[in-house]
Amino acid sequence: QPQTPAHISRSPAHNPHSPSFLLQSPAQILQAVEREERGELERIIARLEEEQR
Repeated sequence: QPQTPAHISRSPAHNPHSPSFLLQSPAQILQAVEREERGELERIIARLEEEQR
């Protein structure tokens, strides 16, 4: 049976090399990354504050 090419079977949302991702401008990509990192930092800070109480 023919094998499905890996790039077709992967979901574009989880593949940073997908065309839909590459269509975004570098600024948009940076903003998305910064939002994710900020959310992660906020979770870490919240956890640390909980431990201080």
